[in-house]
Amino acid sequence: MLLDGLFVAALRQELNERLRTGRIATVRGVDRYTVVLEIRKQREVERLLLSADPEMPRVHLMETDAPNAATRDDTPSSFTMLLRKYLEGARVQAVTQPGTGIERILRLELDTRGPGGGSYPLFLIAELLGKKADLWLVEAGTGRILDSLRRQRGLAPDLPYTPPPSQEKVVLTPGCGAVLLERWRWLAASRQGEQRNAQAALVALVDGLGPLTAAEILHRAQISPAQPVPLVSTSQQQRLAEVMEQVAQQLVAGQFAPTLLWASPEGGEGADDPPTRPAADYCALRLTQYPPAQQLELRSPSQVLERFFAPRWQEQQLAKRRRQLERPVRTAWQQARRRLEKQEQELASAEQADRWRIFGELLLSQLAAVPAGATEVELDNYYTDPVTKVRIALDPSLSAAQNAQRYFHRYTRARRTQQAASHQAEHSRRQVEYLEGVLAELEWASTWAELDEIEAELQQAGLCSSGTRAGQRRPGGSPARKERAGGGKRHAPLPPRRYLTADGIEIWVGRNNRQNDRLSLKQAAPDDIWFHAHQIPGAHVILRCAQLPQVPDSSLLAAAQVAAYFSRGAGASHVPVDYTRCRHLRKPTGTAPGYVIYHVYKTVEATPSLEAVRPLPD
Repeated sequence: MLLDGLFVAALRQELNERLRTGRIATVRGVDRYTVVLEIRKQREVERLLLSADPEMPRVHLMETDAPNAATRDDTPSSFTMLLRKYLEGARVQAVTQPGTGIERILRLELDTRGPGGGSYPLFLIAELLGKKADLWLVEAGTGRILDSLRRQRGLAPDLPYTPPPSQEKVVLTPGCGAVLLERWRWLAASRQGEQRNAQAALVALVDGLGPLTAAEILHRAQISPAQPVPLVSTSQQQRLAEVMEQVAQQLVAGQFAPTLLWASPEGGEGADDPPTRPAADYCALRLTQYPPAQQLELRSPSQVLERFFAPRWQEQQLAKRRRQLERPVRTAWQQARRRLEKQEQELASAEQADRWRIFGELLLSQLAAVPAGATEVELDNYYTDPVTKVRIALDPSLSAAQNAQRYFHRYTRARRTQQAASHQAEHSRRQVEYLEGVLAELEWASTWAELDEIEAELQQAGLCSSGTRAGQRRPGGSPARKERAGGGKRHAPLPPRRYLTADGIEIWVGRNNRQNDRLSLKQAAPDDIWFHAHQIPGAHVILRCAQLPQVPDSSLLAAAQVAAYFSRGAGASHVPVDYTRCRHLRKPTGTAPGYVIYHVYKTVEATPSLEAVRPLPD
């Protein structure tokens, strides 16, 4: 959900109150799109986040204990380095929203010192325009661009900065109601009006309104957002103009109500509680169209934006890290697949070996029937019942006996190829299965700690180096965990996922291949029951039932459903799941993590689901 101009206006007011006369102490990069300015004002320290991320452009102050507050990038961009050069030590003169309306643009007006020690005013401009978002550093006096983060709109350094073109909408100022009425009536009489509902029309006509804000204004005017424009009555239009006047007066007076909105009213939070789930949207106005339990009004727009974007930013960073780890795994998987296909072709070719042996034996047993210099011969095939004729190709430069030896040589060579290819194909098949399992683990990983353990496994397997992260830090500022062979601090392994069946029996689920080995071969009791999707990559699942004289069928089925859920077959309606006592598991020497063999087992069809179990805390 993108910022709208009204919310940016509320943000501008807050930033002016809290940052004006403050001095920029440090500039830090968070990621390729985001920087944080640490601003000191008397004894207070504020941290201002500015992001031109095309998926979530935003500007807001950060709380001291915010989850992403201390994040930094060890390899800052050239734009971040430029900001450090010009802005560290600069004083904030004002925060403005340039233009005639309330555009989604914030401008930090800064006073710095030039080369001669004189005043050198600069603008740091944040254009919060969705996919076209950008940050610009501009000379205040000349309008010359020093640089921009993404270099959008074809503007380059040393060119004059020009703001995005005005959309010529109705500006939220006193008297805007009459202008809106005129525009609305014109739209209702046009062909465009026939194709638009009231919400889309209000967003298109009025400057600075997003969909949620427009829906709130329509609700106050007693107009349905889905109502077609031509069907909005004259009395409804008049009420809409009156509500617009009220909103314009609130904007002029700086009366905002920064509010978070949840998708449903269940589980609302208090104003001082930490966020426990992502919000669905946010608005600068109090939302009268939703029940109080579905919204949370906070003290400042920065608090709203931080709570809204923090979980999304966390997920974005997790997804980025997941893709980084997935890339070498997928490459290795594709190479192993191609290698396996080639080896299987060699095996299919080597299956002709017995045919070459038979040809050689038939030639030796019927030498007199082979004419000299023949290119082929038809002989009785005594290996079929009844005896049939078989045509055998010959080398005319060789005798019948030499042709027989030639076929025996081809037979011997094919047998060697078959044995080698069979061994290699089995190795490649195991590697493909292992890599498919890692890809599945990456899909299931939902925390940094899980990704760290998978990375350690990949490092041990030689699939990625310790430098893959390139200094990336996790939210919270702590360095990403690294586990080095023979050195470095080792962290306690993650606990398995745990669930409880309706019968009160605990289920363990491995988070990665190394944990699968620990669970199945070391931590589980011999009489615990092990589950795994049949010939499908997936997690090892342990039903902790060793002390029970009899295991309820409902718990067996629940564990099988969990094993199906944590497998690559989770998208199917039914998945075959093998289960056996843990004492029947064996791990061949030298095999990859998570690989076990078993010969005593049963198979059950299970629906991938977690509905029959209750999750337990880690």
